[in-house]
Amino acid sequence: RLVEKWQTGKSASIRDADPLPDGRAAIGVRCENGLCDLARVNLETGGITTLRRATPSTPYYRPRVSPDGRSAVVAVQRDGRWRLALIPLEMTATDGDTEVQFVDPDDNANRYDAAFLSGGRRIVCVSDAGGVPNLEVIDLESGAPVTQTRVTSAVSAPAPIPNDTSVLFLTLHARGLDLRRIA
Repeated sequence: RLVEKWQTGKSASIRDADPLPDGRAAIGVRCENGLCDLARVNLETGGITTLRRATPSTPYYRPRVSPDGRSAVVAVQRDGRWRLALIPLEMTATDGDTEVQFVDPDDNANRYDAAFLSGGRRIVCVSDAGGVPNLEVIDLESGAPVTQTRVTSAVSAPAPIPNDTSVLFLTLHARGLDLRRIA
């Protein structure tokens, strides 16, 4: 039944979904008509609830659920750059231009592709603070970023390995993409 609903288009516009710890729902972005809202998908029924409505100036990108399932970190475009926001998941639909809790420093760098590290107190993300997209770890309490890589091309898609201290990520070079791991 769920596959039927996804194939008929009810949930077809959901992207980058990340499941909640209970496995019954996922948080993703629902992109329609050029706007990407933050949405919750019931994986049993296919029902969609909009958590945060996007506007042309504030789309959402690639949410990742915290280990406890209470919040998600998501990239939000604000004032012409991508920033990382922590969104409580019990929120109801709101206008995308209302204030969100940013967890990255306000230093004019783009930050995106975030994911929680084990324990949920730090996130790994892609940051162009040094001019080239590299991995950064941000402590959620202090907001302090620490650069983890120094590549000359670009990194993308960091994915922490559960129950480990390692992160897999992609690096770009002239022949394509390489999969790399960093502790």
